[in-house]
Amino acid sequence: IVVHMINGIRQATRTESNEAKEWKLDTIGDEHFPKSIKDVKGVNKFAVVLENKLTTGNQSTKGLLVEFTDYAPNVFGAMRRELYQITEEEYLQSIKLEDEDDWLSQCNFSEGKSGYVLVISIFISV
Repeated sequence: IVVHMINGIRQATRTESNEAKEWKLDTIGDEHFPKSIKDVKGVNKFAVVLENKLTTGNQSTKGLLVEFTDYAPNVFGAMRRELYQITEEEYLQSIKLEDEDDWLSQCNFSEGKSGYVLVISIFISV
C-alpha cells in the first residue's frame, strides 16, 4: 500500500500546474482548498485523483485499480518552495524508492481517524 501511495504522491507532484508553481503563500486563501469531498472529484486545483493498477498481489487483487487522491497538492507545493526552498526535483528525490526497506524505516506514518495517511520523510539537502 505504501509503495502505491508514494507512487501516487510522485505522480501528483509532477502534475502540478505551471500556474500553481507561481503561487505565493500570502495569496493562497480558502478558495484553494476543497469545501467538501464533492469539490475534489475532477477539480484539479483542489486535488489530483489518480488511478493505479495493482501489479502485485494474489489473483483476486492483481489488476485492481487503486484510487489515490492527493489533496491540495498546489498548496503543499507552494509551501515546500517558499517556506523551505525545496524544489520539485529535491522533493521527489527525498521520496524515491530505490531501497524500500531502508526508506520506510526512516519515515513516520500516521493514520488519522478518517483513514487518511500522513507520511513524514526525512529531507537532507546536499
